[in-house]
Amino acid sequence: MLVGAASALPALVTFSLCLALASRQGGIEPTAWLPAALLQLAVLVALAVAGRRVVVTRGTLLALGALAGLTAWTYLSILWADVRGPAWDGANLTAFYLLAFAALALWPVRPRAAAAVLTMFATGLVVLAAVVLREGSVANDPAASVLYAQRLAEPLGYPNATAVVFGMGAWGMLALSLQSWLGRWWRALTVGLAVALAQVDFLAQSRGAIYTAPVVLIVYFLLARRRVRAAVPVLILALVSAPAVPRLLDVYNSDGAAEQRDAFAGAAVAIAASGVVAAIAAGLLLPWLDRLPDLAANRRFQLRVAGLGAGLVVAVLALALASPVARADRAWEQFKAGAEEPVGSSRLGGLGSGRYDMWRVGLSEFQRQPVHGIGADNFAVPYLQDRRSGEQPEYPHSLIVKTLAQLGVVGALLLAAFLAFGLRPGFGADTPARGVGAAATVPFVAWLLHATVDWLWEIPAAGLTAFALIGLAAGVGGGTIGAAAVGRRRYRPAVALGAGAFLTLALAATLIFPWLSAKYEARAADSWVTQPAVADAALERAAQLNPLSDSPFLVRGAIASRRREFPLMRASFERALERHPLNWYAHLELAIALSQTSDSAAALEHADRAVALNPREPIVRRVQGALASGKRVNPASVDALFLEQLATLNAP
Repeated sequence: MLVGAASALPALVTFSLCLALASRQGGIEPTAWLPAALLQLAVLVALAVAGRRVVVTRGTLLALGALAGLTAWTYLSILWADVRGPAWDGANLTAFYLLAFAALALWPVRPRAAAAVLTMFATGLVVLAAVVLREGSVANDPAASVLYAQRLAEPLGYPNATAVVFGMGAWGMLALSLQSWLGRWWRALTVGLAVALAQVDFLAQSRGAIYTAPVVLIVYFLLARRRVRAAVPVLILALVSAPAVPRLLDVYNSDGAAEQRDAFAGAAVAIAASGVVAAIAAGLLLPWLDRLPDLAANRRFQLRVAGLGAGLVVAVLALALASPVARADRAWEQFKAGAEEPVGSSRLGGLGSGRYDMWRVGLSEFQRQPVHGIGADNFAVPYLQDRRSGEQPEYPHSLIVKTLAQLGVVGALLLAAFLAFGLRPGFGADTPARGVGAAATVPFVAWLLHATVDWLWEIPAAGLTAFALIGLAAGVGGGTIGAAAVGRRRYRPAVALGAGAFLTLALAATLIFPWLSAKYEARAADSWVTQPAVADAALERAAQLNPLSDSPFLVRGAIASRRREFPLMRASFERALERHPLNWYAHLELAIALSQTSDSAAALEHADRAVALNPREPIVRRVQGALASGKRVNPASVDALFLEQLATLNAP
């Protein structure tokens, strides 16, 4: 028992990090995810020093090698990236995922211990959901605290990320409930957790989660060894969730703080009641079904089920797709236009978004640099110059487009190789290890499919959860899944420390320095009003620790603008442009600073450059027009325009 529990410690630490990052706005800030990455590195080093005998499959080693190659290639992309600061951040995030996968894939964990970790993770997600729902039911303004455009955004701060993380928990629990060796009430708990998490997922009104669900369901059934019985937890989820849907939609349709609070309270009660009913139903039904013959093995029964399923699909399609050509044309035009058109009382029916334009620009960048790409996280600059929308995304909202545009064919092949080998542990003989591996693989597939149409890779809580899951699938059962290539490889302290010391120290340094830089920036942001000298020293230190980032100088320039210290403002934005010459905002602010110091010619030159870099930004053109007419530009008035524009963009 103790050995089994100890084997789960690396997984327990990693999934605890997932929960911690999820509770901190998805860990999107460097001050959140960089220390988590360092802790993940410490876990891997501790495992290497432990020197335990590890048995892994050749497929796991190939997956690890492909992901390590992708990480190394991402770091190399810093060399040819136009903007090197974001490229370094993107490489560090990829390294974080590599560390999580390696720690769990190379450390054997027993199936029962792995199942316990997955269940504890899902329970932690339910606790997070309860905290958020409680906040929504008592907040003075739920729309500002937990919602975005009437969709549940918290705890990750982005509705689609919230949906995918809670959705991963739901899919994992559904798959885990199929393992009869876990016992009646453990399985009942997993079904109850799945129902609660699926309904929280629904509150986020994520079209990506809904549209990818049928494919994930197919994978769920493919990985289930007894597929007829695998339908029972799904049916329980559907039946007990149907009465709760109106309550959940009340959150989306509510208007005003009081009505929103009532809607959250009603949703919380509905979710809790559904979860309890589902757990009781599963506790009664699943053990009874296990005692029945395996009907799926009967060929006649299989044909009948297949015929019934095909008939239902045809009937649903006939009802839903009347005038299919007209519907497809309308959907395509809506997708290209990027317009949000919620259908009925929910957002889930429309296709409008800015993704078509983002993917168009991303693929054009791939055509420009097909082999090595434009560099990690270097999408923002070309998009602003070529966009047809009013959005200003930093990422192309697609893992496929992101990889092709930023890392080229080389990066795409490495990612494809990782997926090809990394997904294999979910398939194989019907054993407890393979069953838990399937319970980890299904939610990873849910993340992967959703990430093909969203920027989920860049949200650490979502990405770390996905790579922890696929790593756990490889490590469960000691890596003995599949007899194709099992070999013993001993990892001893001398080998680990001797061969990996330099790499470990280098990786630690590449994570520590940006983290410390971000901490100094945060200190400056907190202290500049009362202690300007302390803030200035902190920003100088931040710039030294991260020599590729222009962020410390942007912050210093913004502070100088608010203090009306225009010579310092000018110097700060000039230094920012030395590191990032393509930053339209730095050119704009430098133009404003120069106008205040009576250098009108240079001010207009930088305003022209800002327009060239961001031609669809109306505020930049207004500043350019004012400078062309010989006027000085008040930085406070420009800040007010940006705040007004931001409020308009964030309005429901």
